[in-house]
Amino acid sequence: MERCTDIVDQKTAMAELAHSRSGCYSFFAAVFARPPDSGFLSRLLSPETVAQLGSLGCRSTDDLSPDEESIEALAVEYTLLFVGPGPHLTPCESVWRDNEGLLWGECTSRVKLFIESSGLRFQPDWRGLPDHVSVELEFMARLCSHEAGLWGRPERVRDLRQCLETEESFLSDHLLAWVPSFCGRVAERNSGYYGQTAQLAKDFLESDIEHVRQSGIQQGWPGWQRPAWASSLRS
Repeated sequence: MERCTDIVDQKTAMAELAHSRSGCYSFFAAVFARPPDSGFLSRLLSPETVAQLGSLGCRSTDDLSPDEESIEALAVEYTLLFVGPGPHLTPCESVWRDNEGLLWGECTSRVKLFIESSGLRFQPDWRGLPDHVSVELEFMARLCSHEAGLWGRPERVRDLRQCLETEESFLSDHLLAWVPSFCGRVAERNSGYYGQTAQLAKDFLESDIEHVRQSGIQQGWPGWQRPAWASSLRS
């Protein structure tokens, strides 16, 4: 009975951790998606968020306040870093990985195929880029959220394995193939909010893939890491 209780507790902890990881991915996705508005900045400066970031060694919120001046300053920083005019860091995988370094390159098509092969769909009228860093991070948030609902459900163990395989594959084949370099360049150019948050995102990604792999090992799934794409995902 004690062993059964330990197993249940472990599954609950893994579900809670997957939920927390989903929140981290959503946070980073929101940071890189667009300049912050007052609502996002207020949530960012909540005592809980500031404490969580501080526990990770990130002090990027120290000089911020939820006023128009901070919002405008961050909008300027975002534009200069990621949009232009002038030299900027385009936050899209194809620009960093394809030989041509252009938008809508081969990597864009591969990311779009990967996401759609998982069971998710882009809205027909959506005009964004599938390999934008915010989209890739939000995709991982959706995977982690899906994973959280599978722990502790023996009848869904195959779905759980597929979900973890998909997480590992997307991290290793896409996010970790370019985002650490991208985040490193952001940190070089900006020592404030965006630079520190980019460094935190880089560290998080590099540690998260080890967590995902260890999760599979703990379940006794030898060789599980390479993917059988998660066709069981629900949109």
